[in-house]
Amino acid sequence: MQAKNFSKYLVLTIGYYIAAFVLLFSLLYFKNKISLISNTTFLNWDAAHYYVVKNNGYDQINTAFFPLFPFFWKLLHLTPIGIGIVNFGIYTLAVSALLNELKLSTLKSFLLLSVPSIYFMFLPYAEAIFFASASIVLIGLRKDSILLCILGLFLCSVSRPTTFIFIPAIVFVYYISFIQGRDRKTIKDTSIKTSIYSFTLILGLLFSFTIQKLYTGKWFTFFESQSNWGNKLSIPTLPIRTWGGDNITRLDASAFFIGICCALTMLLMLFIPKFRDKLKFTKPMLFSIAYLAGATGVVLLYRGGLLFSLNRFIYATPFLLYALGYFISHFSFKLKQVGVLFFTTLVFWLLFNSYTHIHNFLCFAIVSGILVLVSFVNNNNKLIATASVIALIAINNVVAYYLISKHLSGFWVA
Repeated sequence: MQAKNFSKYLVLTIGYYIAAFVLLFSLLYFKNKISLISNTTFLNWDAAHYYVVKNNGYDQINTAFFPLFPFFWKLLHLTPIGIGIVNFGIYTLAVSALLNELKLSTLKSFLLLSVPSIYFMFLPYAEAIFFASASIVLIGLRKDSILLCILGLFLCSVSRPTTFIFIPAIVFVYYISFIQGRDRKTIKDTSIKTSIYSFTLILGLLFSFTIQKLYTGKWFTFFESQSNWGNKLSIPTLPIRTWGGDNITRLDASAFFIGICCALTMLLMLFIPKFRDKLKFTKPMLFSIAYLAGATGVVLLYRGGLLFSLNRFIYATPFLLYALGYFISHFSFKLKQVGVLFFTTLVFWLLFNSYTHIHNFLCFAIVSGILVLVSFVNNNNKLIATASVIALIAINNVVAYYLISKHLSGFWVA
């Protein structure tokens, strides 16, 4: 049955993205922008750094990027477009497995597949390999498989510097699961798993540092490189801001809102038993919200209120897809609650200087409206729920095509 269901979601995934790519290429063709698809444009921004590591190994600047993807690329000897195709194949298998775990309807599956920042999966970025590795972790947590978790965590820790986020996330998952008493595990059993997974993450981090040391002759150049890129522990200043202009600011703002919501949920679960018992989150869901909160916190605290790349760290991960899939399957909202969400977000956007101009304020209000649509996806009224999903898929595709065009044209989007 599992294999049959996986095949179903694999067909849905392939079918959806064939349609999406046909539409993308058609739009580029009719706008005389088909030339944007080239090996040169595929090397914009971070892809250029991975390309250098793939060809020449590490130097002091490129130690900010971890080794799994560039060495995998080196092994395959592919062009930038070629590795992009392989990346998308890896992502397709991983997201199909994830959808199989969530058991969503066809329409809701399409909603997850349409998340705009997923377009990074067909670029020469580490996102696809990280997505697949992290999906193994989530599936391993659901199946309570130590081997799957170890494999996924190690691969994650050599593809991106997530060890410092993942270790607290693992501790959070097993602490909440233990005090809820769902696993009927002893403190010893819980401590052993937490220790094994933390050790795996540290081992992967040290493995990455060792490879970088072999090329640069210095240990821990990652931290020096991060410092040179401006990533230092500092107090965030207002307004919160990002790179790439107003539209990207709103995209990063929405990712920031999601991360803050996850952080607040974690705090409530830690300190309010009634809230924790009411939610009864599964281990993959606990890990997902812990990652989303952790990634948001790290970006906020280490960039002084500058959020560049946050939307990629949030939206282009299986953690957002899993949390979103869980959310639209288990939660429904009354009209009053939806109204509170809308006006709360309007106030929240003030952190991003949304008040500077009526046009800016109204554009942020559109973001609030999109979040309202998400809250309607599981509405008891099937017509409202279906219309909300269709509207969100359409909006996601418009945003995705905008981001792809901007990125391939050399503009910063994440």
